[in-house]
Amino acid sequence: LGLIGQGAPGDEYDDEVRRILGALDHSRSGEELGSRVQAIFRESFEIDADRDVSFFQELGREIFSKIQSSRQG
Repeated sequence: LGLIGQGAPGDEYDDEVRRILGALDHSRSGEELGSRVQAIFRESFEIDADRDVSFFQELGREIFSKIQSSRQG
């Protein structure tokens, strides 16, 4: 997005990243992770994340799958 070049602080999204990493440790499935990420986006960015449920579910499944694969080998 080029936000840092426009003067945004370099740690602009550290809180969201920290919360998503925490959600990884507490999620038992990709769907659960997707719901947690959706809630983080809703709270942090004040967006209507409810309309994009399928996006967050798919995102959660993809992230969860990659994390599980990396832990196995």
